[in-house]
Amino acid sequence: MKEGQEKPSAPLLPRGDQPWRILIVDDDEDIIASTRLALKGFQVENRSLELTSASSAEKGLEILRQDPHFALAILDVVMESESSGLDMARAIREELNNHLVRLVIRTGQPGTTTELEIVERYDINDYREKTELNSVKIKTLVYTALRSYRDLCRVEESRRGIRNVLDAASGVTAMASLQEFPERVREHLGMILRRPPSAVAIVSSPGQGDHQERNFLARVTGVQSLNAYEQLEDLPQDFRAPIQACLAQKADLHQEKVHVSFLESERGSSNLICALFNEALNDVERDLVNLFCANVNLTFETLMHSEDMQEAQRKLVYLLGDAVESRSKETGAHVRRVSLVCEGLARAVGLDEATVERIKFAAPLHDVGKIAIPDEILHKPGRLSGQEWEVMKSHAAIGESILRQHPQALFQEAAIIAGGHHERWDGLGYPRGLAGESIPLSARIVALADVFDALGSRRSYKAPWAIPELKAYLLEQRGRIFDPKLLDLLLEDFDQYLAIRVAYPDLQEHAS
Repeated sequence: MKEGQEKPSAPLLPRGDQPWRILIVDDDEDIIASTRLALKGFQVENRSLELTSASSAEKGLEILRQDPHFALAILDVVMESESSGLDMARAIREELNNHLVRLVIRTGQPGTTTELEIVERYDINDYREKTELNSVKIKTLVYTALRSYRDLCRVEESRRGIRNVLDAASGVTAMASLQEFPERVREHLGMILRRPPSAVAIVSSPGQGDHQERNFLARVTGVQSLNAYEQLEDLPQDFRAPIQACLAQKADLHQEKVHVSFLESERGSSNLICALFNEALNDVERDLVNLFCANVNLTFETLMHSEDMQEAQRKLVYLLGDAVESRSKETGAHVRRVSLVCEGLARAVGLDEATVERIKFAAPLHDVGKIAIPDEILHKPGRLSGQEWEVMKSHAAIGESILRQHPQALFQEAAIIAGGHHERWDGLGYPRGLAGESIPLSARIVALADVFDALGSRRSYKAPWAIPELKAYLLEQRGRIFDPKLLDLLLEDFDQYLAIRVAYPDLQEHAS
C-alpha cells in the first residue's frame, strides 16, 4: 500500500439487502423497548433497520469504537451523569473522529440549557424531548437522519474513491506488460470498490483507419486463468454482447453489473475495458469505475503501441537471423525452430515469462557475428585450416560486440547468447573457455537448441540425422558440451520439440 493511501474500510452505505444500523443509548429499558416497538418493521428506501442498544454512554462509546459503521445514534442526556449523552456526542466527534453517524439527543429532563444552546455547542443533528417522540415522529426523525447519512456517505465515498482511483491508476500506468494488464485492472478496481470485478476483458479492435498490422485481440482474466482471443465471436457470452454494443455505438456502455470503457485511438483502432460485477453498481461506484477506466485506457493504448513496436522488433530479429542463416547457406526455418525450442527449455527450467520471452526472441541472433566472416571461410567445402578456424571462431565475440551496442534488454540478452553459445559445459569451448554454470543460462539453452535442430535438419552437405542417432549423440555429450539438466529436460519432452520441426519445416522439405 502506498504511503498516504487510506486503508480499505467496510462500505459506508449498506449494500444489497443489508439493513440500516441504529444505536440506541439509554439507561431506561422501557424507552429502548418502546423505540424498538415504534420502529418494528419500518423500512427506509426498502431497507430494514438493525437496532443495537446500550445502557450507558461508556458502553455506547465502546460499541462505536469497535464498529463505527452506524448510520444513526439516539442518545439519552442523563445516564451515568447529568450530561452523559452530551459528553458522548462530543467524544464521538472529537475522540472517535466519526463525523458521519447522525446524532440525535433526546431527554426526559430538559433542564435549564435551551435547545438552541445545545445544538450550537455540540455537533448534533437534532434535540428532542422524549415526550414529543411518538411513533410517527420518531419514524420521521429516523427517515430524515438516514437520508442525511446517505448523502454524506456518498460524498465521502466519492472523496475516498477519487483518491483510490488516482492511486490505482498510477499503479496500472507504471506497468510495462500487456499480459499483466487485465489482472492489474481487476485488482485495482477491487481496491477502489472494496470488491473486485468477477472478470475483466481488455479488447483492441482494428478500425478502418488503422494502418497497423493489428488483428482483433482480447485478453480475459477472472473467468478461469488469463485467456487470449483473436475473434470477437470466441469471447465468453457475458462479454460478447456488451462489447459488440460498445463497438457499434463507439461510446462507453453502462449496465447494472457491466461497465465498458471505450477509447478510439488516433490510428482508428478501438480499445475497450470491460468489467463484470456480481453486484449492481451504485451511482458513485459507476462514476469511480468510469473515471478509473478512462485513465487506464490511455495506458492500454500505450501498451498496445508498445506491443506493435515489439512485434516489429521481433520480426526484424527473425529477418536478421534468416539473413545470417541464408549467408551461411542454411536456408529455411532454422532460426524460428531454435527460437521455439529455446522458449520451451527456458520455461521448463523455471524461468519467469518475461525472461522466457526475451530468450525466445534473442535466440535468432546467436550467429549474427558471421556477417563479418569472409565468404571463402564461411563457405569453404573442406576442412578449415588452423588459422581459418580461428577466424571462424571469432564470430562469437564479433556478434556479442555488435549486439552490446544496443541498450534494449532484448539485444543485451542476444549479446550474451552470441558470446556464449559456443562455450561447453566441460570448459573446452570458445571464446572464453567458460565451464558449467559460469556459462550464462540463456547461452547454454541456445547451444543445446541450436545443435538439436542443426543435426536434425537437412543441409546441402548432409542429410538429417535419424532420431536414434541424434538421441545417442546428445546423451554422449551430456556433461561435455551440454548442461546435463537442460539435456534431461529436452529428452523428457523430446516429441514436443520434434513436433516443432513438423510445424516449421525447411523450404526444401516443405516442397518435397
